[in-house]
Amino acid sequence: MGEKITVRYPEYYPLFACKGGACQDTCCAGWEIEVDSVSAEYYRSIPGAFGEELRKRLETEEGEDFFRLTRQRRCPFLDEQNLCRIYQNLGEDALCDICTEHPRFYIWLGADTEEGLGLCCEEVRRLLFTHPAPIRFEIEELEASGEEEEDPFL
Repeated sequence: MGEKITVRYPEYYPLFACKGGACQDTCCAGWEIEVDSVSAEYYRSIPGAFGEELRKRLETEEGEDFFRLTRQRRCPFLDEQNLCRIYQNLGEDALCDICTEHPRFYIWLGADTEEGLGLCCEEVRRLLFTHPAPIRFEIEELEASGEEEEDPFL
């Protein structure tokens, strides 16, 4: 039997889903969108007019890839209805890590992981503040993969 890891998260965590265009305070505005290296490589390989736009908008400074905000301080791929054109053109699997994960966060404590949702998101606040009872936490014990993940902070 392999090593176990413990994952702890609030019971409403699995209920979270981005509101997309219905969000009044989109997370796709006001900050540059950091693009992980795997997604950046993929974006650079996309053919056609949309691929050309991806390459034009993808910038690199000090070895980091990102989408610089427009003059209106919005992601260049956010349309007038606050929907993501990368998602629309390439599908959910094509989103870079930050766009896939936000507002989720993770805290790793040895063999334990805590998963949460940041209060910067209006849908998270709705889930939390309309929850009918005190928040409980779910705890799952999972088999460790046997592969140690690289610490992003080292």
